[in-house]
Amino acid sequence: MRRLWTLVPIVLLTVGQTVTVQAQYGLYGAPDPIQPPTVPSARAVSPAAQPQATQPVAQVASQPVLVYQAYPVAGAGQQMAYPVAGQPALKPSVLPAASPSPSYVAPAYPTTTRPVQVPMVAMYPAYPVSPAPVYAAPAPPPQPAPAGPTTAASKVSAPSAPIEEPPLAPVAPSPIPAPASASPSPSDTLRPTPQPAPADNLINSMLAPSAVGYPATACDTGCQGTGSYYAGGCSQFEQAACGRAPGASGCWYASAMVLVMGRDKPNGFWSSYENGNSVNQLFKTDELENAWQWGGEITFGRKFCAGCNWFGVQASYWTLSSNTSEVTVTHASGVSTPLTIYPCRIAGADARDWFDGAAAHRLRRRDEYHNVEVSLVGFRGQACEYQSVWGLDWLMGFRFFRFEEELSFASLRGGGSWYTPTHWAAIDDHITNNLYGFQIGAQADLRMTQSIKLFCTPKFGIYNNHIENTFAFYRGDGVAADTNGTYPGGYPVQSSKDQLAFLTEINLGVDWQFASNWSVRVGYRVLAATGIGLADNQVPPYIVDIPEIADIDTNGHLILHGAFVGLTYNF
Repeated sequence: MRRLWTLVPIVLLTVGQTVTVQAQYGLYGAPDPIQPPTVPSARAVSPAAQPQATQPVAQVASQPVLVYQAYPVAGAGQQMAYPVAGQPALKPSVLPAASPSPSYVAPAYPTTTRPVQVPMVAMYPAYPVSPAPVYAAPAPPPQPAPAGPTTAASKVSAPSAPIEEPPLAPVAPSPIPAPASASPSPSDTLRPTPQPAPADNLINSMLAPSAVGYPATACDTGCQGTGSYYAGGCSQFEQAACGRAPGASGCWYASAMVLVMGRDKPNGFWSSYENGNSVNQLFKTDELENAWQWGGEITFGRKFCAGCNWFGVQASYWTLSSNTSEVTVTHASGVSTPLTIYPCRIAGADARDWFDGAAAHRLRRRDEYHNVEVSLVGFRGQACEYQSVWGLDWLMGFRFFRFEEELSFASLRGGGSWYTPTHWAAIDDHITNNLYGFQIGAQADLRMTQSIKLFCTPKFGIYNNHIENTFAFYRGDGVAADTNGTYPGGYPVQSSKDQLAFLTEINLGVDWQFASNWSVRVGYRVLAATGIGLADNQVPPYIVDIPEIADIDTNGHLILHGAFVGLTYNF
């Protein structure tokens, strides 16, 4: 019987250790969260039965165990509700009683070799839980000193024998990061290397879109293209505009163009019919040939950059060669005019002797054009700011347009000669339109490739048209006709008038920048003006009506249209 009582403590101790081992599997087999573990009664296990000997640490081979310096654990006897996390439930287990004399050799409760797990919010007070099964153990044996710098062990005072702290693991030196300048920037690594264009295929290299922008040079304010012509920033046009294309050197530009233009037919009047047969009308003044006229235009300007936008001042002048057309009307029966010449006289003779029953009528027209513009221009930079194939320029400024026209109607009396001044007489009208005013306009561009674009340039202006007119009636030797006292005054009749006028111009074409500083353009131009005085409208049916002649008719219009080709250079 005494031997049986001797075995009871041993059995209880074994059961307690087994339960302790089960409780140590906190992360792998948590107890039933509904039934938290209970602390056994002090009577169940005798304090004397608590083993004081060193016990080996059980470790899981698949997970390395981090060993820490053991410290006394306070608050023995506290209970812990494990997290509710869907883990397999275990039966309640019994924790061993606290040691009556805790020390580093024999702590009050088994220590863990892992950091204390922090419970989630709304849990019970934290309790150290070991992720791996361990038994209560004193400090681990000293580890062999690693190579490299180490920290000397320090002595820690304890209620029992002193224990040396394990040496700390050496800290591996961290590599020094490379400076920012040593690493390539994303733009450098992503941007393709510019490739030179083949020397034997210049045309294709100009037409092909480029994927590389051009560096800024003179007049640089940050508008540099970095991509293709569709969405890669400024194209060659914007770059060359302010000297940004390769080889560019400035913000000045000049252009020269060749023009070939013609005008619409004016409102003419009948000048001749068959003598003795007024039904047979022979000629009308609008039938004078309006030949195509050659001309030229020069433009000079300076651009001032402002980021991706620029503005500038430019001046241009264009003119057309003087157009002269002439026709002679004859008939076997002679020619007469439907204009009323009577009662005008020339050197006391009836003026009809020169115009009715004449040997020939000769009509001649001469036109002359001049245009001057001084404008403030600007570029909005769609390609650079909005990544668009569309571009938009604007302009505003002063414009002067001059249209001069002269119409001459001469008649050779029967049996006379053109070489004898007294044998012929003439009616001339010389009118000049001077338009001064303000205009606004724009240029819309559609970029087809990196170096080719289509453009449309409309302009519109309101002008004051100062008109000067001179009407003359004279003989070939310069003797002027008179009204024979019918109306006051005489010839020539000179008058002037100011008239509101409108002028619109549209240019359509294509521009090809075949080099960094050079571009060529070809297009079509149309110009229309209203409120214009025409020479045909100043000849009245009654030549004797001087007051009517002095009142200038300004209800005419002028239309010029034709082609142009030009070259522009940025410097």
